[in-house]
Amino acid sequence: MLDVQDLRLTPEETRMIVALRAPLPEKAVHALRERLRGWTAGLTLLLEHARKTGVPSATSEQASPQALFDYFATVIFASATDDIRHLWLRTA
Repeated sequence: MLDVQDLRLTPEETRMIVALRAPLPEKAVHALRERLRGWTAGLTLLLEHARKTGVPSATSEQASPQALFDYFATVIFASATDDIRHLWLRTA
């Protein structure tokens, strides 16, 4: 059995992932880990945002629940078939 703590990134794991994806100062990495509470998916999304936009908003308060919803909705919509997209657009 896994505990929720087993799924959270350690400070070292967080540093290693950040170093590979979008190097940030140590203080920013610490703030990022604290904000995300070790959540791997959150770290991945915020680093991807920083990579695409060139803005390290991962350490600010800009990434809102709405921004995460918009990201996931875009990914899901883009991966759907034309028929499903058409259905979603008609029913929206």
